[in-house]
Amino acid sequence: MQFPILRRIHDLYRDPEYFSEALKLALPIMAQQFMFSVLNMVGVVFVGQKGETAVAAVGLAGQAAFLLNLVNFGIVSGAAMFTAQFWGRKDIPNLRRVLGMSMGLALAAALIFLFISQFAPEAFLNIYSKDPAVIALGIDYMRIFSWSFLITAISSSYAMVMRSTGDVKTPTYIGAGALALNTLLSYALIFGKFGLPELSINGAAVANVIARILECAVLLMVIYTRKLPVAASLRELTDLDIPFLGRVLRPMLPVILNELFWSLGITAYSVIYGRMSTDALAAVNIISSIEQVAFVVFIGISNATSVLVGNRIGAGKEEEAHLYAGRSIGLGVGGGLLMGILLQLLKAP
Repeated sequence: MQFPILRRIHDLYRDPEYFSEALKLALPIMAQQFMFSVLNMVGVVFVGQKGETAVAAVGLAGQAAFLLNLVNFGIVSGAAMFTAQFWGRKDIPNLRRVLGMSMGLALAAALIFLFISQFAPEAFLNIYSKDPAVIALGIDYMRIFSWSFLITAISSSYAMVMRSTGDVKTPTYIGAGALALNTLLSYALIFGKFGLPELSINGAAVANVIARILECAVLLMVIYTRKLPVAASLRELTDLDIPFLGRVLRPMLPVILNELFWSLGITAYSVIYGRMSTDALAAVNIISSIEQVAFVVFIGISNATSVLVGNRIGAGKEEEAHLYAGRSIGLGVGGGLLMGILLQLLKAP
């Protein structure tokens, strides 16, 4: 190679072990995220059969879940920084303590959003829209859908820690099955198929709650019957003290706040679109489901990187951890440029 920068790039990415481990972790996550994005688009199509007001109502009611999901992502990804390190040095007791702490934080956040959804849904929806028809539909949907928050807090905490131990396939397969069930039940309950009642858009909310409960039940059954590393007892999950909490929470807090403020910034767009018109809000909700497909690769890379880097820090291989982090950043930047070009080429004329 004649150009020094190309030689440096070639040398940086010539390690087959990095790609082997990264792909092993990233591909199942990417597959699950792709399935989630596609099935989410299918769900939007189902709801779209009930009209633009229904699409807007589901989109607005989903803002509570969006905010909570990103807060939870900050919690579990912050916890994964430690669980990956503890797994790297095979420190199972502390790994389980971090699992208990992250689950407690996730459940606390879920309780806050559940309370808002049950007792103040109208006030929440009024932030985004003044259309009484949208708010009326959104209130019932939000009250049903929000019962999945507590269940999701538990399953997402276990799933993230499992991934940090290198077990990516188990939560991915179970999650993919739950997504497929959610889509099938949504179709049946929205339109009254297979002998089930026709619940319109509330059917999608009921389907989500059922799918999340079954997902969590199956995940916990697999974890505790197989006695996986995350199969912690209640005593192990609650074996926390102030020094340990401080040591873990201090670096976690910036991650949680980053996700919180970023989610608030994104949801501000929905406030703007909702004040423009119901049609504009419905259109944006449809487009956002397409956007999710574009993020599939990056979600896989970021999850794989957190595990790879954390494991190496825990094993005392800090130089290798820095190298792996740099490689993943390069892949993320290159992938972002490629995805941007593809979206420009494939957009409607």
